[in-house]
Amino acid sequence: MEVVENQTFRSETITVDDTQFKNCLFDNASLVYAGGALPSFVDCQFRSVSLQFTAAAANTLEFLGGLRRGGFAPAVDKIINGVRNQQY
Repeated sequence: MEVVENQTFRSETITVDDTQFKNCLFDNASLVYAGGALPSFVDCQFRSVSLQFTAAAANTLEFLGGLRRGGFAPAVDKIINGVRNQQY
């Protein structure tokens, strides 16, 4: 896992897969997750940050959306609520 420390990301797009960010500032940045190894954020600050999902991560979200539209709303909502409560 790559470690990035004490960096400021301002008005940038950053791919976060397989990276540990320590004491970083994300200001008006876009964080991109492609579904690889999970990133971690330790003592970081976030200002006006957006999230993007690509590749496998985007496929997973598309799959969940399709399931929800296809009649599996209660099951998908249970997953989403689990994410909110950190209970998978």
